[in-house]
Amino acid sequence: MKYPKLSLALIVLPLVISSSAHAATKAIKVLPAKPLFNIALSGNSGDQVFSVLTTPISLIAVGTFDSSTLGGSDGFISATDFAGVKQWDLRLGGATDDIATAAIKEKSGGFLVAGTCAPALLPPAETNVDTVPIQNIDSVSVTPWASPNNSLNKLSIWRVSSTGDIQSTFTFDLPGSGIVREIALDKGGYLITGEIYLANKSSYFSLLMSTSGAFSALDTNVKAPPKAPAITTIPAGLNVVKSYLSSSTIKGIPTWKPKSAIPVIIKYTKKGALVSANYLQGSTMKVIYQSGLGIVAITERSDGYGVTII
Repeated sequence: MKYPKLSLALIVLPLVISSSAHAATKAIKVLPAKPLFNIALSGNSGDQVFSVLTTPISLIAVGTFDSSTLGGSDGFISATDFAGVKQWDLRLGGATDDIATAAIKEKSGGFLVAGTCAPALLPPAETNVDTVPIQNIDSVSVTPWASPNNSLNKLSIWRVSSTGDIQSTFTFDLPGSGIVREIALDKGGYLITGEIYLANKSSYFSLLMSTSGAFSALDTNVKAPPKAPAITTIPAGLNVVKSYLSSSTIKGIPTWKPKSAIPVIIKYTKKGALVSANYLQGSTMKVIYQSGLGIVAITERSDGYGVTII
């Protein structure tokens, strides 16, 4: 079985450390924040990281791994420490197509991974005794097989331990092909939301799952989720971090004059004093604050997914 591989490119990250008083007297420059390491998958066009979580000791990547050798796609969850060393990885799925697109940490320290999969292949169809069997050019009878259904119409929730073992799997039949966009804590259980495709039309859905794996009725009368804000603001300990695409000068940094929109991470004190500024390589996928570590930024790049710690 083939697993996602992590390739490392350890690069020293330029650090910008200053107190608010020091920042007020010394000019701040926007410095490059280069990835400490890359998450590199197999290289197939269908490979993708959809969700990223952090723990005090690791970065958790969840996504889909497209395998031409195994005949379909599978989901995966993988843990890497912050030095770029893989701790464990786990492939999720069976003989048919499976995708993993969302995840959440549980209080137990483990994870719930959400995705969708195609139903199992049907067994050989029974042939009526009065029906002439199909024959090939060598006059050998052939038992017709039912065509596989590749529609991703089965919701799958995998419960994974903190060490990468599957503890249980829960499934729910959808009326059409679907994709899970988010799984979140709600009312003592989990709220699962996503999109469903039926008769060339798409709509949004939601349903609840209890901690024991019981599902509520499916609600397809769901409004489209709000668009992501242009500027993401993240509490970061004693500071506040803003992540956005910068296409013009930044207040307090007159030397910054980008020729095109570039992702930046700007750190301020809670009183608004500028502390540091960095720009990222690639398109920003997610920015997370991890206590004791700092800001973890994941960017999508041509060589994989860059993990940058600021």
